[in-house]
Amino acid sequence: MSYVIYLHGFRSIAGNSSKAESLANMLPQESIISLEYKPHKPDEASLAIDKLVAELGVKNITGLVGTSLGGFWARWAANKYRVAAVAINPSLEPWATLSTGEFSCYGSDEMIHVFQEDLEVFKRYTVHGANTVTKHIVAMDDDVLDPKRMLALIGDDCAWKTQIFENGGHRFEGFERLESAINERFYNTPII
Repeated sequence: MSYVIYLHGFRSIAGNSSKAESLANMLPQESIISLEYKPHKPDEASLAIDKLVAELGVKNITGLVGTSLGGFWARWAANKYRVAAVAINPSLEPWATLSTGEFSCYGSDEMIHVFQEDLEVFKRYTVHGANTVTKHIVAMDDDVLDPKRMLALIGDDCAWKTQIFENGGHRFEGFERLESAINERFYNTPII
């Protein structure tokens, strides 16, 4: 059996993921795992991803898909384990774009807390430009993260791994439009 791991973003929870359901429809040959983790707690997030990869076995992982802060973690895990990844509107500088404080999760009464120490720890997990094995999807109408800054951080050396959409917003409405890009990354583009 082969697996695709979906990594949700900040303030989302694995159980409420319409994107994981969409991935299951797009990739019926794969088992989709929507990881329950705390993307805003860097050390905990990395351990949760490492644990899942160890349980599944890296050779059984077709790829990772991450949205927003989940895109940050997809880049990190893809680089560490040399597996394919697609990062959708990735938060590439969470220490600069997240705020400290208490936040509610979407579709849940759960509250999460972000501290300054959490933001600083993200820097240890950053993957820089040419080192990534990730395809990036950027919506130019992202209303949370600056798409021009995202593209600058991805850099020219990764331009071939970037696909730009004029619309979709931060949550990337019309997620099913990404089916061909995800299939291309997972099945037709070698890991280099």
